Parts: sequence; C-alpha cells; structure tokens
Amino acid sequence: MKKSKEEREQQATRDASNWWARMLFGMAKKGIDVEDLAKNFLKVRAERWAMCQECPDLKSFNRCKHCGCFMQAKTAFPGERCPIGKWESFEK
Repeated sequence: MKKSKEEREQQATRDASNWWARMLFGMAKKGIDVEDLAKNFLKVRAERWAMCQECPDLKSFNRCKHCGCFMQAKTAFPGERCPIGKWESFEK
C-alpha cells in the first residue's frame, strides 16, 4: 500500500530525529562537548565556511581540492576538520 504524503512526511521527521539522536550520542561518546557545540554551532560553522571561501583550494561547486568534499556542507559537521588544518573538529 502506498503511503500518503502526510505519512511520508511523518516518517521522514522520525528518521531525521533518530539520526540526530544517534549522531549526538556518538559525538558525546567520542568526547565531543555536545553542550558547547549547541551553544556555538552557528558561529563556528560561519567561521569555518568563511575560511573555506577565502581558500584558493576551494573549487567549483564549493568542493575542496584536497579532500573532494562539498565544504559548505562539511563545515556543519562537528567531527570534521579541514584537510589542510585551517579549522579543527569539536573533538577533545
């Protein structure tokens, strides 16, 4: 039976909530200060992205020459770091 649009949206919301819960648990388990992350997330992401935008190794589609990642997205992940050391992860 095909799910209705509302049922699909509800499932997507549950899936996203479960993903965030698993991600936060995993970060805490790795020693990442989740409380600090929540307080500073937007500021840190903006700082990371600004550094990437100034980097001569940022190529088309905002991809990094060194790792191939889409850096606008990568800057949002706390455990990630710049492949050439311009910014670090939130891990302790």
